[in-house]
Amino acid sequence: DTSAPAVDSKWGKPVGSAGRTVTAKDGQPWKPEHRVAGKTGYAYSFGGDAEKRYIAIPYSEALEFGAGDFSIGYWVKATAASGALVVKTTTFPFFMFHWDAGGRGRFMFRGADAQATAVMVTKKPLNDGVWHHVVFSLRKAKDVRVCVDGKLDAALPTGDLGTFSKKAAIGLGGYGYANGYYDGLMDSFRIYGKALTEEE
Repeated sequence: DTSAPAVDSKWGKPVGSAGRTVTAKDGQPWKPEHRVAGKTGYAYSFGGDAEKRYIAIPYSEALEFGAGDFSIGYWVKATAASGALVVKTTTFPFFMFHWDAGGRGRFMFRGADAQATAVMVTKKPLNDGVWHHVVFSLRKAKDVRVCVDGKLDAALPTGDLGTFSKKAAIGLGGYGYANGYYDGLMDSFRIYGKALTEEE
């Protein structure tokens, strides 16, 4: 975001407003060269395990989905075969998107009232070095869906997963893990308080 103020932020001490907080696990701030040409305007270039950069969106009630529908979308461009793109904790309730061993998108969801974790994988790899638009949507008591480049790619019936309310940040690119950081570009990350249709 070119309108974001120039701030340095250290591990565990977020600075700035939601969506603009930029930190690195080793305590080093992001550098200007990490902002690169994106799908539109600029994108962030994540450095994988070698650099362990990530973006933390601090907890906010405005981003609390509760037991309702929600969607998360973004553009990605990568060639690496692993890495976490979007993470909201690993203890339930949680949701997470990362690459599987074959470079396909792998989505994991577990609400507070669920007895099992819902796992869904895209039909084809997404780490082919070209831009892909990815949107995953949860429809309460119905299913989880993922659209790739504007087309429905996969759907998984879930039943009622319960609430996803949890006072935790949303991490992009890895967020606090020892390894498994995303290596690639991300642009236009967006959160919606509803399940988007394929047309949307």
